Amino acid sequence: MAESQNIKGPGFAAKIIELALAMLCCGLIPNAFYHNLHSSMHHVALSYVTFAGYILITTVLIIAYITEESVPKRMVALFSFVGCVLFVASGGVIIEDWRIVHNSLIIRPSKQYMDQMIAAGIISLFNGVVFLVDVGLTLKFG
Repeated sequence: MAESQNIKGPGFAAKIIELALAMLCCGLIPNAFYHNLHSSMHHVALSYVTFAGYILITTVLIIAYITEESVPKRMVALFSFVGCVLFVASGGVIIEDWRIVHNSLIIRPSKQYMDQMIAAGIISLFNGVVFLVDVGLTLKFG
């Protein structure tokens, strides 16, 4: 078991950033998906499950940090690694869907929705990088 986590440590800061970015992605993507700017419902499901699931997981881990509960660092590192993979995959499919719609001669959606979609994809990729950094911080500092 890991020692009690320090809420002033780098791991706690990474969790706060991960939560904020996941919430931002979750807020940006609905308009694009509601207006059928996706190539597959599987892409929609992957994105929503990733964003909403990691909002819940990261919130629980932040609460564990604040209440000084003992959380195994391997489990935290595993959650962060899986989060990295899922956020990179979600960002990739969102950007690919954006590219397909952007290059389409038939569909001409609102610029606002297209901007929200590409922003969500880029932020999702960036959050994947933050999760990967969190894996390193967790393994190094516990």
